[in-house]
Amino acid sequence: MINWNNLDSLNSYKKMLSLKGQVRLSECLDAARVAHYSTPMAAGLVYNYAAKQVNDPILTVLQELSHEQQLVEKYRALLDGETINTGENRKVLHQLARGQLGKDVVFEGKNL
Repeated sequence: MINWNNLDSLNSYKKMLSLKGQVRLSECLDAARVAHYSTPMAAGLVYNYAAKQVNDPILTVLQELSHEQQLVEKYRALLDGETINTGENRKVLHQLARGQLGKDVVFEGKNL
């Protein structure tokens, strides 16, 4: 079951706030950091996030936050056309303009 919690109520969010200011790029941006904070993408491209204020402890807490917020499950629910707009109690379907990646989305008897 997916839970919809406010960000500021999560333990991992509170941990994240405690790490603010931990990375000072003017002190740590060097070739080793550029090599460490790179990730391969499609077609031989590489995304480099060395110039962002992250380090391994911050990335670990971001992963905890992702799990605590159930982001993967919520993304799957979005793709599958489930009702995820909790404020208006309705489906969010704008992602279908880019193509469907999940299950068929049937709304009012029509496969969208």
